Amino acid sequence: MSRDLAQLKDVRLSLGGAPLFEGVDMALIKGERATLVGDNGAGKSTLMRILARRIEPDRGSLTFASGVSLAYVAQEPDLDGFATLRDYVEAPFGDMAPTPHHRAEALLEAYGLDPGRAPVGLSGGEARRAAL
Repeated sequence: MSRDLAQLKDVRLSLGGAPLFEGVDMALIKGERATLVGDNGAGKSTLMRILARRIEPDRGSLTFASGVSLAYVAQEPDLDGFATLRDYVEAPFGDMAPTPHHRAEALLEAYGLDPGRAPVGLSGGEARRAAL
């Protein structure tokens, strides 16, 4: 994994008993760009969820280089259940040391968003900026 930032080996995932993909090998290489292309329903978003460790494959391995993690922004971020955009930004930190409110506020304001705003009624672009 010398230049590999992340590597998938022999990954398989089934949904509802039917294989979505099988035998997937992939590497994300430092300094290179990667594009994931496929038809609707081919498993692109699901593969991204595996890379982001949101779901586990049925088989195979996912390895990251030391200090590397991966996150992705969904096309339609799920902001339901959050009172404010600040709450949404702080949520991924869970029980870890909480992100200070001023840091979350600075991040949101840098994207032109009001930290105290309720997520209800955000445009698609505003929701994606909050997710970033």
